[in-house]
Amino acid sequence: MQGIFVNSAQYRYCWRRVRFAAPEVINSYHEHPDYVAFTNRRFRPVADREISIDYAMEDL
Repeated sequence: MQGIFVNSAQYRYCWRRVRFAAPEVINSYHEHPDYVAFTNRRFRPVADREISIDYAMEDL
């Protein structure tokens, strides 16, 4: 797992970015039982609050 850790920050963990084929896929990803189980097992015990930022990348 890759990420960034900043000890003094309120939100100290940064999950590696994930690219989706279409905007509609984001909700199905976050609601998928395997994703929910993984985050509950790996992240919730150490990071009970989260910020999720979704943004669109445009070709330059």
